Amino acid sequence: MEEIIRIDNLTKQFKQQVLLDAVSLSIYKGQSVVFTGKNGSGKSTLLRMIAGLTTLTSGAIHRNKDALIHYIPEHFPRKKLSAYRYLFSVGKIDGCTDSELEEKIQQLAEDFYITDMLHTPLQLLSKGSLQKIGVIQALIKQPDILLLDEPLSGQDQRSQQVFVQKMKLLQKQQTTLIMSCHEKHLIRSLSDTAYRIENKQIQAIDIGFFTTESHFQLTFVDEERRAVLPELSFSLRQSDNQLQISVPASQTNQVIQTMLNHHWTLRGMQHEDD
Repeated sequence: MEEIIRIDNLTKQFKQQVLLDAVSLSIYKGQSVVFTGKNGSGKSTLLRMIAGLTTLTSGAIHRNKDALIHYIPEHFPRKKLSAYRYLFSVGKIDGCTDSELEEKIQQLAEDFYITDMLHTPLQLLSKGSLQKIGVIQALIKQPDILLLDEPLSGQDQRSQQVFVQKMKLLQKQQTTLIMSCHEKHLIRSLSDTAYRIENKQIQAIDIGFFTTESHFQLTFVDEERRAVLPELSFSLRQSDNQLQISVPASQTNQVIQTMLNHHWTLRGMQHEDD
């Protein structure tokens, strides 16, 4: 296998806190890697270091010098320029022609259901729409390495399905996917290699860990604007008055009853592998 990224003895420290301590890892062309771990464990920081956006305290990250790297952040910057102007500028940096960009941007906007938002300033878009822009900018030109930081955290159900389809196509074309993610259904769909960041180290885990029990995505809405979010230990996404929760099959009845008791209305239930 062709090594595309090599991490050598990497240490990252913020002030007095050590996030990663002398870790080493190789990632190969066409591999689909997921990093999991608690919030604050260093997943997002590791992706930014691989992208070259954050400095290392010590050690080194070696990348294939000819590899085109694209990065989809969880939180996209809010700028005054329009979504279209931003996407056009990014495409020009990647060497695309004007005609290529017009066609590609229009097609991807249709795919992700945001055609009517293309000329809206980024600073006025919702988190979900901003994240779609983040995905589109990374897909205008096919990258050799795609870094994804919690890529579904703001996307609706339709866009999630489109996203998974696009990622599977990139996999077939040997793009290396490196993802920080909590959603087991996304890990099951896309990843062939999994690591957990824990105790300042990167530990390999069996990918089968994510397939032990099927999951359902439950969609709730706060119709009366009086719902209260109970304390839940599951992956969830919230936008406006809608909430989506990834729940193991064995616990769906319990979660539904809890949410109803807190004044949420169930609007949908879908098997995550569908």
